[in-house]
Amino acid sequence: MKFFLRIVLIILPICLTSCKDKGVGAQENPLFAEWSNPNGMPLLAEIGPQHFAAAIDKALVEHNEEIEAIANNSEPVTYENTALALEESGRRLTDLSALLQLLTENMSGGYVDVAKELLPKVEAHNSRMAQNQPLLKRIIALRRDHNLLSDSLQQRVVANLYRKAVKSGALIDEEGRKRVAEIDSLLMLSSLEYSERVTKAEDEYCMLLGAEQLAGIPVAERNLSKSLAVALGFEERWLYNLSPVSAEALLTTAGQDTLRSQLYEAYINKGLTPEADNRKLAAEMVALRAERAELVGLSTYHQMVAYGEQSQDVGVANRIIDSLRRAMPASLKVSLERLNKINARAKDTTILSAANMLYMQERVRDEYAALTVDDVMPYFSLENVRLGAFWLANRLYGLTFTPLSINSYNYEVSSYSVADYEGSSLGVLLFDPYSRTGKLSGMRTTELMAPRVVGDTLRQGAVVAISASFRHSASQPTTLTTWQARELFGEFGQAIAIFLSDYDLPSLRKWDNDYAALPELVMEQWALRPELLNNYALHYSSGILLDRNVMRKVQVADTLDSKLLFARRLAFADVDRKLHSSATADVTAIVKNGTVAEGIAPLYGEGALMPLFAIGSPEAGRYGDRLWAEIVAADIFYTFSQSGDIFDKAMARRLRTLLEMGGAWDAEVLYRDFKGEDVSYLPWLVGVGFADESILLPPELEEEGEQALGVDEGYRIIRSFGRGDDAPRPNRPTDPTRIPESKVEL
Repeated sequence: MKFFLRIVLIILPICLTSCKDKGVGAQENPLFAEWSNPNGMPLLAEIGPQHFAAAIDKALVEHNEEIEAIANNSEPVTYENTALALEESGRRLTDLSALLQLLTENMSGGYVDVAKELLPKVEAHNSRMAQNQPLLKRIIALRRDHNLLSDSLQQRVVANLYRKAVKSGALIDEEGRKRVAEIDSLLMLSSLEYSERVTKAEDEYCMLLGAEQLAGIPVAERNLSKSLAVALGFEERWLYNLSPVSAEALLTTAGQDTLRSQLYEAYINKGLTPEADNRKLAAEMVALRAERAELVGLSTYHQMVAYGEQSQDVGVANRIIDSLRRAMPASLKVSLERLNKINARAKDTTILSAANMLYMQERVRDEYAALTVDDVMPYFSLENVRLGAFWLANRLYGLTFTPLSINSYNYEVSSYSVADYEGSSLGVLLFDPYSRTGKLSGMRTTELMAPRVVGDTLRQGAVVAISASFRHSASQPTTLTTWQARELFGEFGQAIAIFLSDYDLPSLRKWDNDYAALPELVMEQWALRPELLNNYALHYSSGILLDRNVMRKVQVADTLDSKLLFARRLAFADVDRKLHSSATADVTAIVKNGTVAEGIAPLYGEGALMPLFAIGSPEAGRYGDRLWAEIVAADIFYTFSQSGDIFDKAMARRLRTLLEMGGAWDAEVLYRDFKGEDVSYLPWLVGVGFADESILLPPELEEEGEQALGVDEGYRIIRSFGRGDDAPRPNRPTDPTRIPESKVEL
């Protein structure tokens, strides 16, 4: 899973102070020096964990003073002296907190301990600031009198500030407000502990293979695992640990059943040691989230996350999940029959189980698409995939990327200046692609600096960091699987949306939950298309372009994988929803019941539900919202493909406008401006394997095609959600879980 971190920051130079931090004076602390890297970035190479305590303590005091000044302003309430001032407050604190979180996720050497001390304190502080009662009265005054607001953007800012106050407990009594702040602090501390346990388990586990155990493992994969072993002092050995990239590689290719079973057992049990059992920690976090939601007047945490932040009615995602879960066992019949036929022909005794699922999927690719990992990986070097993402960003959005020479927090981090089509700077991209001890696994995108916009002039661009955990190879460039390449394209999509945003205020940059993953999923739609592969799928050694026949095989293999991969995403969405719809959710029972068909268990264990419980828990209570973003992304690509050119310039300009304005305007309206009509479910149904392409016939031929080619039962069930222009538009309540502001004494 990917972790997506959209933290709104504006980094400003921090003045010198007399504060001391564990023996580090102000003159020695780079966080107090002028931040003189390109785009106003801090001197990342000079920062250590010992520098944060004094800087954050000072920023806490400064933010408190800013809030008090806004709340106690004796002047009449205006948008400028209340909403705008509030949006622009706390920048220094936000800057430092996000920087500490980034370094905690990507580095070892004491950052976790410092984060455990400081980040929970920041969470509690932010809750208290949002609960400020005089400030709440000023926000409500703006909310009630639209004559004080000049346009719909100001109205959106005020509405978002009010929702934030509601979710922070501003409408409840003092005792409740204190408890909410305490819970926020505890949740941050628990998420840090949860992440630390998983990272430690991944780093400490070591499966060393000898040459006689390498049957089935492709050459490219052997080179990567051998480099890891050599780096740790093991000559002529091949090493696998429990990071997703490493473990899933062995589970996909190793020919020995015992190796796959042994590694899978360790993989799903990471984070479950008796002395550090993440199941208990997750149960505590679920209970705290439920208590927090109830305190602020909402029935469940799932409902609290959705409060006022959904483009669709929250019931839409729930109905899709329920319908597809009912349809999935029958719909998977063809996929499972393929696996059983292969076993029967090979007289294989491999059992169709969760431990063997990736291995069996790879055999399906080999059997039905004549495609193996060795056929593909040499053409997907990390460098070429990065260049392919840059090329696509240029064709669709007009962006260019130029290498920068910056000393970053680690020598493996590369930096790029990002410019718009007319040459104006949009900011800086940091790319940290490799795994290392203490680094959180997975891919994620972090906004380190938000763009500063003054009028129509961009004064300072954004700074965005993309982190991944790919393995080094000493004998060749790092190569990726096709799914890794697709996911990396997705992370670049999130970064591009940050660079393109027209707005600098936090409330105008936050997408609705069900559209938040759209920029990522749009880029993924293009990643493996032959028209794009022609520009980056070059052999790392010979430079020869991937053969067109192999490109077609990649497309076939992608189709074969689609339904099984979707089954796992659907199961995870259901687990998330069930965990966050009850105060007493049984983590073990919910995870074990999360499979949608026998043998299709998700590739996670009870102790490593990272998107739901890792640092910041970015997708807790909202993972199912990705389904709607998937539907929209598939429809976007289909709309391009119908034009005859998947890089169509006019359509690309409209797509760019959607990304530029996302967060500031209603996403449904923006989408209709892009396409000229509402979203169609049909391309998505084809993409996830619930219908064949006959479903995309013209309307007058749809029924005939459906009867002739047989659309499966899964599509018949989901038809109730509509198809194209016939789809009933879900009603978006103005305030889906309205809490009366009459509770506040004005």
